[in-house]
Amino acid sequence: MKGFDPKWRDVPHFVMGITREIWEDRAIASLTHRYAPGLIVRSPASVVVDNARVIAATMATLAEFPDRELLGEDVI
Repeated sequence: MKGFDPKWRDVPHFVMGITREIWEDRAIASLTHRYAPGLIVRSPASVVVDNARVIAATMATLAEFPDRELLGEDVI
């Protein structure tokens, strides 16, 4: 895909890959370069705006539910 790392075949492959990286592999630091500033993340519980707040919310979720899994299939 143009503008993406060559390891990603298409958008679903990218979404599945980064979701696995962030949630299953617990690579929270990757959010700093995977997500853009001003990012908006919507969930049933809240709307979080900005990359730094998304990272903080992700870390809080994992602290509260350390065994939580988020699957790429659920994102797509």
